[in-house]
Amino acid sequence: MEAQSSRVVVDDNGRIRLLNPSEFFRSREIAQACASFRTKILHFHQMSKQILDQVGEEAQKVESAKQEAIDLRHSVALEIASRPQRLKDQREEITCLQEELDRLITEYESLATVRREQELLLAQLTYTNAST
Repeated sequence: MEAQSSRVVVDDNGRIRLLNPSEFFRSREIAQACASFRTKILHFHQMSKQILDQVGEEAQKVESAKQEAIDLRHSVALEIASRPQRLKDQREEITCLQEELDRLITEYESLATVRREQELLLAQLTYTNAST
């Protein structure tokens, strides 16, 4: 420090100062400017934090939508891959059911034939018994 700035000074209000009044007021202005700057920096920090939080929320929404799209694409791919096998299985099941139906129809027709024969025999027996 300079020798002049370290001397004791009495200001206009009768206060004893180690700094001369112009340096004192200048340091007070600098302190106020620093406080104002600090307030602005804190406000900027708060706004930056809010913006980063909003960006984080939006990023989470985008990530969720992206994951849903990936899951849907995966489901569609699995459906496409499994469809030929399912169609083959359904065709086989239809074939088996058709064979079973054909067998049952044949069996029904043979039973119907047997029944008609039984009815004819019963009618003949009844006619024969009635004639005798």
